[in-house]
Amino acid sequence: MLFRSFQLLGFAFEEKEAGVLNWGNLAIVSVLSIILSFILIANPIFTGISLVVFTGLAYIFTGISSVILSFNLKKLKGSAQKLSDDLKNRIEDLEKEVKEATK
Repeated sequence: MLFRSFQLLGFAFEEKEAGVLNWGNLAIVSVLSIILSFILIANPIFTGISLVVFTGLAYIFTGISSVILSFNLKKLKGSAQKLSDDLKNRIEDLEKEVKEATK
């Protein structure tokens, strides 16, 4: 649970670099999952009393993070298709140059 939360936090910052506007939602929910995971690890007596509640909350926040991530990745997929023809031609020219240089 803790590792998945850190992974989702990393995805949030990668989305920030990619220009996704809702990257903060994923970061907030991931941080909440990290906090709940640390509470489960740090306080075993308290965790024993409310293990089901904290584990359930941690899973809920991790699930919400995964859903937010999937919607953000769907937006990124659509933005790649909106490349201008000029940019596509530049990319093709660069690919040709690389192929010629490696021959």
